[in-house]
Amino acid sequence: MFSLFVLRVDSINPVLRRSGRLDAAVEVTIPSEEDRLRILKLYSKKLPLDPSVDLEDIAASCKGYVGADLEALCREAAMSADRRSSNIKKGGSLCDLTMDDWKHARSVVGPSITRGVTVEIPKVSWEDIGGLNELKKKLQQAVEWPIKYPEQLARLGISPVRGILLHGPPGCSKTTLVKAAANAAQASLFSLSGAELYSMYVGEGEALLRNTFQRARLAAPSIIFFDEADVIAAKRGGNSSGNGAVGERLLSTLLTEMDGLEEATGILVLAATNRPYAIDAALMRPGRFDLGVSFNDIFV
Repeated sequence: MFSLFVLRVDSINPVLRRSGRLDAAVEVTIPSEEDRLRILKLYSKKLPLDPSVDLEDIAASCKGYVGADLEALCREAAMSADRRSSNIKKGGSLCDLTMDDWKHARSVVGPSITRGVTVEIPKVSWEDIGGLNELKKKLQQAVEWPIKYPEQLARLGISPVRGILLHGPPGCSKTTLVKAAANAAQASLFSLSGAELYSMYVGEGEALLRNTFQRARLAAPSIIFFDEADVIAAKRGGNSSGNGAVGERLLSTLLTEMDGLEEATGILVLAATNRPYAIDAALMRPGRFDLGVSFNDIFV
């Protein structure tokens, strides 16, 4: 029997994947919260834990972590406790690991799947933003509630929105509101700007876009945020070469990826723009950007 382990299954030559060669494909997925708790218990069973340590809380906060990441997390937490032991008493035994040690470890060890893409759980809260109460309420209902209370919304027959477009003048806290919403929902935030997706090499921007959606699925619940969305999703039909052709390819990739979220759970796409009239109409239908949040009425 022949087995092959790969990270990028699409890179395997199709000749190898026919019947009689590699007959079956088995996907090893990211551990669930319950799996992460079991892995943490396994790796921490020989570590002295302070009574305040809540492994269930740690497992819930480690979205996207695989087994090797969790092993490194336990090791880093133990090293943090060891440094405290050295400072407190020379040659003494290891101090009990506290929640502060685990928090420090999480700041050092991140999930492997998010390397190479800007991802964070921001530290901005709703209270850090003055005013805009109506807009905060809209975003709480559209972003925070579906991620934190999916069972309750499903029981009520409420379908969550897939995409939200925030539009208004520059400097009106669009990006800050997205960060606050991600923090409130405790969702990973994948942030991309139009400048990041334009490349001198053909296909690089589309590959980065597909890769970001793939990682967001693995790290769910997550939010994909496009700043300067009018650059990525500009109306088609203008220039047919150069940047115009690149923009149309990016838009086609974005439309395909957003349609692929219909079966996914815990993933939301947010975008911000100063020019909503420049967004292609194909993105503004239900199932893509279902909801538009305007700041214009506030700053008139």
